Amino acid sequence: MERSRYIVVTDVDGTLTIDRDTYIIEPSVIDAIKKIRRNGHIVILASGNSIPVLAGLSRYIGANMSCIAENGCAIFHEGIIEYISPECKELEEIENEVASRLKEDLKPSWQNIYRRCDKSFNRKSNRSWKSLLEEVKKILFQYGARDYRVVSTSYAIHITHKACSKSAALERLIHKYFSSTWGDVIAIGDSITDREMILKAKIGCAVSNSDPELLSVAKCVSTKPSGRGFVEIIENLILAE
Repeated sequence: MERSRYIVVTDVDGTLTIDRDTYIIEPSVIDAIKKIRRNGHIVILASGNSIPVLAGLSRYIGANMSCIAENGCAIFHEGIIEYISPECKELEEIENEVASRLKEDLKPSWQNIYRRCDKSFNRKSNRSWKSLLEEVKKILFQYGARDYRVVSTSYAIHITHKACSKSAALERLIHKYFSSTWGDVIAIGDSITDREMILKAKIGCAVSNSDPELLSVAKCVSTKPSGRGFVEIIENLILAE
């Protein structure tokens, strides 16, 4: 019987890392990616990170040279960059406004200079992510920036154009470059930014320490957290075949 070819689409921070408090990739993740790639499956990284970071990471951990960046604002395929979002000329002004008004609590990510329609902020103070998220939402409302949404992960706060999502970018990427559909996709994530692609995938999975909003909609949930959870999912769904 012919073996199915899966497109494994995975978040990075909190999903491939050792846990949600570090940027270090779980070592066993790289072995798992090598094995499924050797068997003809496709591995695509989908993250809020910028294209240069994701393209470099994809190369060095053995994933395909295709990725979804800026929480779905951009796709990259073997040197070709395509933006999903419209022009976001006012986003730099919004970034400066947030950075100025919350300078004691947030700092713009160094990756923002490479981002087109997703701006990210890292936490400086001990204020909760929830509290900071509400503050940023207020600033956007006062600024009149109704074309943008604000989301918080355990790593950063992102201001993203509403036209962008990981699922919309993934649909374009797999259709255009792999002649595939959602019926071929296994999606794995840990945060609210992964929710839509988890819902649309043939098999949408969450690692055990994911946001509650993701755990409630995932078709499968690992027993292990973060990177070890990713490996568990790969072993159970693909390598066990």
